[in-house]
Amino acid sequence: MDNITKYLNRIAYKFPKGYPDMNNDQDVLLLESLISEIIGEKVKLKEAAADAKIVKTLIDTNPGFFTTQSDSRRIANKKKISADEFVKIVKDTFNIDNVIVHPPNSGPNKKPAIHSSSKFNMFDIDPIKVTDGLNNYIEDKGEVPNWQDVDIDKDEVMGFIGSAVDYGYYYVREDGKGIKVIHLESPEDVAKLIGKISYAKVKYPGNGVKSTYARVGLEGSEQGLRYIEVQIRNASGGISNPVIKVQTK
Repeated sequence: MDNITKYLNRIAYKFPKGYPDMNNDQDVLLLESLISEIIGEKVKLKEAAADAKIVKTLIDTNPGFFTTQSDSRRIANKKKISADEFVKIVKDTFNIDNVIVHPPNSGPNKKPAIHSSSKFNMFDIDPIKVTDGLNNYIEDKGEVPNWQDVDIDKDEVMGFIGSAVDYGYYYVREDGKGIKVIHLESPEDVAKLIGKISYAKVKYPGNGVKSTYARVGLEGSEQGLRYIEVQIRNASGGISNPVIKVQTK
């Protein structure tokens, strides 16, 4: 069972039919809200579906010119045609005249001066420090990195953690005395499980350390949790495709 199916099964109880009906506007809005909480940025499912349909039409109507990419909204230019040639194909395929092309890093494609994942902006992670730290790790130079205090929006981070834990199921964990079963029936139960945030720290890569760490300290957890830690590690996928691990202690 893939991760998407597991997630849909976990939230199925939230929908009247036991599953999200994409023809029901309320179901779509709820699913968009749940997914937005998980990934940390707003999503529009119907807009994404429309984008994917447009890409499929372009590929099917112009065989040999294009192919799909991992992002269903993107299209690969197999024949390396020019922007003008692409605009002509779009006009001919959809029988339209009004086509606007936005070059890279302009219009809606404009990126901020320092671009990083919005999911980790809440920890104020500096991508420049990550890059410099990885270089220090590779070259075995500089000081061994230490934890640095960071300011965070505690309500935002608590919401992010709470949406990841969710409720409406039994949480089973092993401790020194055996198996513990916790019924997470409501948001209040999740809040008791997590406790409150006491601090936030970040540790960048550097001499002897190739990972970036973000740690959120907890206090008052009903289950004795002390912190939640996110590790961003450069593994076999390379810098462009890092491994992200999350653990609680």
